[in-house]
Amino acid sequence: MSAYLRVCAAAVAAAILLGGCSQPALSDDLADELQVDVQQLAVQAARGDTADATAAARTLADRVRIAEANGKISEERAALILQRIDGLISVLADSGAAPAPVGTPGPVAQPAQPREPAPSAPSAPARTVTPEPVPTPEPVPTPDPPAPAVPDGATDDNGGDGGADQDDSDPVLPDAQAEPAVEPDDDDRVDVGEDEDDDGGKGRGRGRGRGGDG
Repeated sequence: MSAYLRVCAAAVAAAILLGGCSQPALSDDLADELQVDVQQLAVQAARGDTADATAAARTLADRVRIAEANGKISEERAALILQRIDGLISVLADSGAAPAPVGTPGPVAQPAQPREPAPSAPSAPARTVTPEPVPTPEPVPTPDPPAPAVPDGATDDNGGDGGADQDDSDPVLPDAQAEPAVEPDDDDRVDVGEDEDDDGGKGRGRGRGRGGDG
């Protein structure tokens, strides 16, 4: 018998197994779940995917054992189903698929590795701005207070400063060698007048004499 026919016979055996699960020894909910698994197994076997079909058959056998332990299926019914599953696995192994070890979980999909972001171009270093020195303001010179005004000696009521100026000046002394002025007496004044008359008369006489001579 060719591998393809063996796979088909295994699918038929799975269908027979599914029909047997409809008996009262199996709950309706569990029967529906096993029916879905058997149909998927038959499809994989029909298209020649023996490796996946073998893994599905082993998963189905594990579910039957768990249901038997939980009391959802009778011991006799579980033994019959497991017997047919073992026969199906044998047919798949004869068709060229290596039987997977019992209890070995299938390959677990690895989580996608996060992609590292592309390194960004180095940014230009920030320019350091040096503040310009602020000039220190020069001190403003303070003007000297004005000197107090000295009052004039002429306007001083008390005459303190004026008197001081007069006392400080050198006194004017009379010249010892100068001759004292002599005031003319009355006789001298008369003589002077007479002399003037004599001179006038002489003048007039000379004038007349010169006129007569002429």
